[in-house]
Amino acid sequence: MPEPTFTRTSIRRSIGRQSRMEFFMRYGDALSVICDSDNSTATPQISFDNTDGTAVSLPQDSDFWVGSWLFELASSEERLITVSNSSGILTPEFAFSAAASSGDSFEIWDMWPPSDIHQKINMAIRNAWRAFPNVVTAETTILQEGIIRYGLLDSDMIQPDVTNASVAYVLQMHIERNSRVIRGQVTSTGLTALTFTDNTFPYDSDSEVSSDWLLSVYDGPGAGTLRQLNTVDSDLLFTVDTDYAATDALTTDSKWAAWDPTTDMQQEWYKATAVKFNQMEYPDWFELRQLYPWAYGMRVRIVYVENTTDLTVETAFTAIPEEYVVFKTLSLLYDELVGDNRHDRAVHSGLAEYYDSLAQDFVQKNHRVLPHATLWTETDVAGYDQYSDFSNPLGW
Repeated sequence: MPEPTFTRTSIRRSIGRQSRMEFFMRYGDALSVICDSDNSTATPQISFDNTDGTAVSLPQDSDFWVGSWLFELASSEERLITVSNSSGILTPEFAFSAAASSGDSFEIWDMWPPSDIHQKINMAIRNAWRAFPNVVTAETTILQEGIIRYGLLDSDMIQPDVTNASVAYVLQMHIERNSRVIRGQVTSTGLTALTFTDNTFPYDSDSEVSSDWLLSVYDGPGAGTLRQLNTVDSDLLFTVDTDYAATDALTTDSKWAAWDPTTDMQQEWYKATAVKFNQMEYPDWFELRQLYPWAYGMRVRIVYVENTTDLTVETAFTAIPEEYVVFKTLSLLYDELVGDNRHDRAVHSGLAEYYDSLAQDFVQKNHRVLPHATLWTETDVAGYDQYSDFSNPLGW
């Protein structure tokens, strides 16, 4: 089961509640705009409503919120210069980058600007993968003829269910083997990028191939691509589920492999043990110790710890636990305030230490356990590779 995720919006508002900021204690998460008497000029004015649709009357003195940051989730943050406590109309110093409209969400921050909070949130999560690893399994790298080095960057290993993922540390690697894999070479390309023909294909009816089959290209133009194989008709015309890009257009030099990965009796994964990386943490590529002709066109299953990525938009999310991120972010925020005011320095220093200790306690009690790492680096292997001799799989 995947780890729960938390958005930047959720984390930021939890910080507001945890630090007991006036706005979040009184109004919850955010207020919605109900009208804007002048939101597109240099002197915008914003009104809010309660959940019941009535106008908000701010009970504080008119200058209570002056100097705070008014944050529009869909636009930007601006300092408040005037506030009407009776009508709930707030006037920021400058116009927002986009005019406000009814239904937009706003927050008011008095201790830190949201941009500073966002920066500290990202600082808190950057190295947290060591304590809270998010383990991902990728099966999109294709073994290619004559190639031993493969990339591990996003562009090399794209997965539909992993956005902006990058590899922090590789734990396991397996090579696919299918006893009924069929290999061939394109004899002519189709009328569209979805089709091609191979007149040497041994099956002659649609009943032999279903949408469960995969088709890879392991040599020539299009090498490294993986597609779902929809059909092979009686004219030996192949149809795949997704167009080949112009840069991957198949030609008669393209070699392909097709197989059904859903049949357990013919599908196996063999553990790779000896692999070289350009660096152990945050690797960009890996090298196999030798070529594996029996596996050309097959997939490489890579189990890795996903590197954390910065949250740059409201909907961006992280699998790092929200409680830890809130504690660590507050520690960083208060630590930054230590040098601002000598009178409050001891208070801010104490709060920074307090929230840092809460973050560390949370790590000790809730850190995630990694699955066993089964990879050896090239220096760990004394000439043994379980793939080099299938008659002696245990190396005896």
